[in-house]
This record gives sequence, structure tokens and C-alpha cells, in this order.
Amino acid sequence: MVYHPRRSYDLWNTRYFVLPVHPGDWAQEHRGYASFLQETEVIYPKADAFSGPKGKELQRELLEREDFQILRNKAAYPRAWVVHRARYLERIVGLGRKERQGPMEEMLYPDDAFWKEPSRRVHDPTQIAWVEADDAANLAAFMNTNPGPNDSATITSYGPQRVVLDVALDEPGLVVLADVYYPGWRLTIDGRPAPIYRANRLMRGAAVTSGKHRLVYTYHPRSFRVGTWTTTAGLAALFVLAVGCFRHPVSPRIGPPRNTSGDDPEGPLARDVGVID
Repeated sequence: MVYHPRRSYDLWNTRYFVLPVHPGDWAQEHRGYASFLQETEVIYPKADAFSGPKGKELQRELLEREDFQILRNKAAYPRAWVVHRARYLERIVGLGRKERQGPMEEMLYPDDAFWKEPSRRVHDPTQIAWVEADDAANLAAFMNTNPGPNDSATITSYGPQRVVLDVALDEPGLVVLADVYYPGWRLTIDGRPAPIYRANRLMRGAAVTSGKHRLVYTYHPRSFRVGTWTTTAGLAALFVLAVGCFRHPVSPRIGPPRNTSGDDPEGPLARDVGVID
């Protein structure tokens, strides 16, 4: 059967699944949805949609007409959480597929009804983060601390270019945000610039001291800055050109337009042959 690693969806806070109704033989890539059936609640079609004497007929008609169902994911992770443990990995940049696959399977292995391997250990991503070994020294003071009852990470504002979190930690830790780690994002903690760490290979991590703090992520890619500079320079050049044209509407070298028809006494014909009385 085809197995889609369910935890990869749970980790990214996937709240709903839109799935086929007919599983086929469970071996087709787009119909092997067995792993999505656990810890879910069917919200479409409704449970009583096929009640009554014509229930089976209505169900058959619906399945023939609409081959989909919507399930609510009851196992979705929060959008942000706090961890106090780390596993250090090689930098993902430059690694081949085989080298990348091992750590990804380690993160995603759930030991569920479909994926069982006695030799594998189950890790809880809400308790541990996978970070790059190059960041070990910078994160040393924030890892191997103790989770506290007051640990929390709450998203108070979420937009495509700005995300705000209010966090509280009893001891230092790493705040993981399930958003893509991507160049151009910047982080401030209580108004001060702070580094963004690559967590779980694809997510953003922030090293935060104990206490209450506000984290603000903003998106300012280099392309935006270059575009702004280019636009500003273009507008400045246009302004200078407009001012020059306003102050000197006609070049003195060119002079006013000349009448070449010959009926102007001051035209070129008068200068060449004179004016006859």
C-alpha cells in the first residue's frame, strides 16, 4: 500500500484533509490515504447525510458525482511551540538525497499502525528540535534546560510578511515556528535584532531567554531593497529631468521653429532674395 508520512502534515499544522472517497486498492499514489484516517473527524459529507430509507442510494449518487471527503485533523501540531532539547545534524546545504532522507525519517517516524520498525526510536518534535551542528555553540545556553509549566508561544498577529508571537519561558529554550525557513526573513526579540536558526530542516527557530518576550518576524528580501533603490533612483532622475525641462523649455541652440513656406517676411526666403516692394 502507499503510505504518506502523516506526521509531516501534522507538523505543519495541517487542519483539514481533502481526500478521495474510493481508496481503490490502496496502492495508488493519489488514493493511498490510509494514514490520514486516524485521529480525524469527518465533516463532509455530514454523518446524517445518508440516513433514511434512501440513504444508500443517496450515498452512491454522491460518490459517483463527488469523489471527495473532508476530514478535520485532530492531531495537528500548534503553529508555534517551545523545546529545550536538540539533535544536531549536518548542514542540509550540499547534502545528497540519501543523506537528507535519514534525518527526515527520524523526525517523521510515528510508530503508528502502518509504519512500524522496531529498530527505530520515536522522537517527539514538540520536545526536541533538529538543528544544524554549526549552531551548536550559539544554542548551548538555550538547550538542555527544563520545560516549565508556564512555557507558551502564542501567535498574536499573522500575515504574509509579518508574524508576531508572544512567548513565555520558565527557562531558556528554542521557540519553533512552523513557517518555512527562507532568506529575507528577519527577527527581532523585544525590538532587538536576533538570529533565525534552521529548525527541523525547514522551520524557523528563535533562541529565547527566560521570561516574557515578543518576537516579530518580518520579510525584507534583498530583491525588495534593490527594487526600492532602483525605483527611487529612477524617480529622482525623472524629477531632475522634469525640473530642467520646466526651467528651460526650449534649447537656445535650437531656437524657435522656422517658417520654411516662404510667406514670412522674416523667413529664409526674405533673407536670401530680399523683399520686393
